[in-house]
Amino acid sequence: REAARQLLARSGTAARLRAAASARVALMPYQLEPALALLAGLGTRVLVADAVGLGKTVQALLAVAELRAAGAVRRVLVVCPAGLRDQWVSECAARLAIDARLLDQAGIRRSRTARPSD
Repeated sequence: REAARQLLARSGTAARLRAAASARVALMPYQLEPALALLAGLGTRVLVADAVGLGKTVQALLAVAELRAAGAVRRVLVVCPAGLRDQWVSECAARLAIDARLLDQAGIRRSRTARPSD
């Protein structure tokens, strides 16, 4: 935890993490890497893949929250197995105060017809 706090304190300028400071989770230093990489411009797409229990959800949520805080994104699509959908929605709200909406196939169709084509 101390290493994560030190990394947060050192990450100034363009890679300054905003949402991580208020996250309701005990962050590990490696969980900050995807968000830092995105904010530093080292990629536009990130695949978070690791062993079970190492915090992939936290890594992805933190990256989303940081991009939103920086004004870089308005909407994000998270694709996950059906069995994890409810967990994702609750983790978004509980960990980083992100208002996530669950969309199944029918919901996606409704959303597409409700949005402008651009």
